[in-house]
Amino acid sequence: MLSKRLQELLSASVDGELTSRERESVDDLLRKSNEARQLFDQLKRDAQKLRSVRKVRLSSDYPSIILKHVADKRPTPARSQNPIARWMPVWANMVAAAAVILAVCGATTLVVVWNEQQKKAELAQKDKGLYEKAATPQLIENPVVVKIPKNADDTPQVEKVPSMPVELAMDTRPKSPIKPENQSTAPAASPSNLPTPPLTKVGAPKLPSILAIKDLDQPAVREKLIESLKNETLVQIDLFCKDPIRAAEKMQAAFKGQKVLVDGVAQECLKLKVAKMQFLCYTENLTADEIDRILQLLAAEERKTDAKQFDKAVVKPLVAAQLKPILGVEPKWLQGRSGASVRPYENIVLVLATGKVVSNPTTSKEVKQFVETRRDRKPGTVAVLISIRESD
Repeated sequence: MLSKRLQELLSASVDGELTSRERESVDDLLRKSNEARQLFDQLKRDAQKLRSVRKVRLSSDYPSIILKHVADKRPTPARSQNPIARWMPVWANMVAAAAVILAVCGATTLVVVWNEQQKKAELAQKDKGLYEKAATPQLIENPVVVKIPKNADDTPQVEKVPSMPVELAMDTRPKSPIKPENQSTAPAASPSNLPTPPLTKVGAPKLPSILAIKDLDQPAVREKLIESLKNETLVQIDLFCKDPIRAAEKMQAAFKGQKVLVDGVAQECLKLKVAKMQFLCYTENLTADEIDRILQLLAAEERKTDAKQFDKAVVKPLVAAQLKPILGVEPKWLQGRSGASVRPYENIVLVLATGKVVSNPTTSKEVKQFVETRRDRKPGTVAVLISIRESD
């Protein structure tokens, strides 16, 4: 399916609004794309139909007819004001409104107070019922003691033993001053006596490395770049430039010796020089030193020309989940074995388009080929996503 930009170019070609450069691009597209030719013929037929539509001419007296209809629609007179409202002063209306507001507020206050009193009465009634239902303590009668007489003729005597008060009936045994041997004499633990937990050491956050392309030949900058690449298995490098189209072409030239797959949408954008575009280059089986050599070639090519394209490079870690919308696969596919593979390693660089026009991973033949021919990653390599974007 043609992109929206190409459809607009074909429509402008039918209307005769193209420049000479755009007309050459459209002619090249019509020679190569059957879909573009079909859409161009359909647009020409639609334009011919619009030109053949019969034009209706209005009569010279049409404006006078409209004005006559407007004059016939006379406005309805406004309703006369109530005679009582004419002589009532403004302050009387304000007083009436204030009286109504005070009456509403007073009634509301009375209702709220009455509801509060009802609730208090209900709570007091419930508390009183609970108090009455509580069981009263029963007094224990004094115990009875029967004394058996010594002689058989004597009658037995019954005596009541006075009961002890409740306070005395409790355990009144003196506490022994001797403490058990197994009882600990250590003071009770308090918050101030508790040991202080060890402090947790928090590492410093990883900040992205910002490098100037023109300084990549300096040893300190190269060492910083290689260290940033070796510490991660997934890395994203943002290359800021003036013209993404020319920068993407230079980047493809820097990948000399690698197999480069350019998505169909990216090819059209590069061919038509579409402005405000971004390009992504993704590869997996390159070591940190090999990525450094590619950027060195890019910097050397920059030094040869006066028109500088690249400004700076930002190196930062990459999350595997960020590759799903780009490649259309789950992040688990990156967790392959890093040991020996049956098939030989083949490094492939995939170039995609994003920004104004985005490559679709579900319909792209190049993305499908990259996913199907992918091998397990070579030991010691870094998966890198290079983003080529325009400087702000």
